[in-house]
Amino acid sequence: MQINSIYLYPNKLDVYTSDNTASWTPERFRMVYNRNLKIYRGVDNRIDLQLRNSDQKALNATGSTIVFNLTNKENEDLVLRKDCSVDDISVGRVYVSITEEEMLDIEAGYYTYSFHKETRTNVDSTDYRVTSKLPLYMDSQYGAIGTIEVIGGMEGKPYDTKVVDTFRKLTNFDAALSGAPSGVAPLQNPRPNFAQNLNTTGYEEYFISSHIDANPRMSTPQSLHTFQFYYNNYVGEVVLQGSLGEGAAPISGSWTDIQTFNITTADSKAYHNVTGKYNWFRIKHTPDNSNTGTVDKVLYR
Repeated sequence: MQINSIYLYPNKLDVYTSDNTASWTPERFRMVYNRNLKIYRGVDNRIDLQLRNSDQKALNATGSTIVFNLTNKENEDLVLRKDCSVDDISVGRVYVSITEEEMLDIEAGYYTYSFHKETRTNVDSTDYRVTSKLPLYMDSQYGAIGTIEVIGGMEGKPYDTKVVDTFRKLTNFDAALSGAPSGVAPLQNPRPNFAQNLNTTGYEEYFISSHIDANPRMSTPQSLHTFQFYYNNYVGEVVLQGSLGEGAAPISGSWTDIQTFNITTADSKAYHNVTGKYNWFRIKHTPDNSNTGTVDKVLYR
């Protein structure tokens, strides 16, 4: 049995202010530097702060607001500014929570961050004036700017949806349609040269989509593939085909029918799931004689 231990603990920082103290108390431990922070896209991130004075005692910050700043490391653009929430301001415990929604607009990479302490005076019910603004230091060397790493989503991200909207028209000269004009019969080899503009009236016509890469390197026999079809007054038969053929262009004999379904004008869209490991997919659809509609597109994921 494999057992992995995981931990849930606060992402906590000690920050310092030089309020009312001109120098650091030399006999106490000096914080030489503070660690880098890591936050993750796709989840809420909470950073806890313990405010301390230069004597490293908990700071009563009653009447103050602690502000978090996140800036681009390359051009110093302000990416996010947010007031910290209060845990217990009388002993200097506050936190900032960066939500999953806020993280959507922040790309993965390295940023700089800082905290500062503001004293505010209300002008009216919605506006205020900042009367005092002091930096909070990450260490006893008066370093007020730290490094924070934004890491991509912990849950990964879904594959991009592939859009299939190109279909090639083909003629089945082995099948003459019922009710075809007199003299229309299956053609013998050799097949006609299409440069001769052979009249295809009376023969079955069908459409084949471009190839869809099923990403076999990442799939398993249990992988789920979803196809979303969009129709516009279409009447006909749709076949979902798969291939295990190697290379960029699987040979014609490698295709097999996976699912077949009949579409009527009542169907505007429908989805179908396929479970299995395939190298390629494609869509084949054969319009009914009475069809006047189209298969607009297919989305694959």
